[in-house]
Amino acid sequence: MCKIIVLSLRLISGDGTLRIWDVKSAACRLAIPAHKAEILSCDWCKYDQNIVATGSVDCSVCVWDLRNVRQPVNQLLGHTYAIRRVKFSPFSKAVLASCSYDFTVR
Repeated sequence: MCKIIVLSLRLISGDGTLRIWDVKSAACRLAIPAHKAEILSCDWCKYDQNIVATGSVDCSVCVWDLRNVRQPVNQLLGHTYAIRRVKFSPFSKAVLASCSYDFTVR
C-alpha cells in the first residue's frame, strides 16, 4: 500500500517496518521498526503530517510521531486477529478507526 503525501511516499512491508521515502531523491528518509509482524495498513493524519498510524498482523495499532520514532505515541490493543485497515477520521484528528479480521471495528 502506498500513498503520496507532500512529496513523500510511505511503504509498509512484511518485515514490520514502516518506511518513509522522499519521492524526489528516491531515498528512504526514515525506517521505523513499527511492529513484530507484517504491517497490513497505515494512514497519515491529514491534520498533522507528522502523525501516522499502522495496523499489523500482531493485532495492534500503533500511532507514530515521525519527529520522535523511538516508541509509538500510542499503542492500541483489543483486536484478537490481524488489523486489516486503519483510518483517521476526515473530520477530527483525535479519531482513528481500525477494522480487523476478528470482524470488529474499534
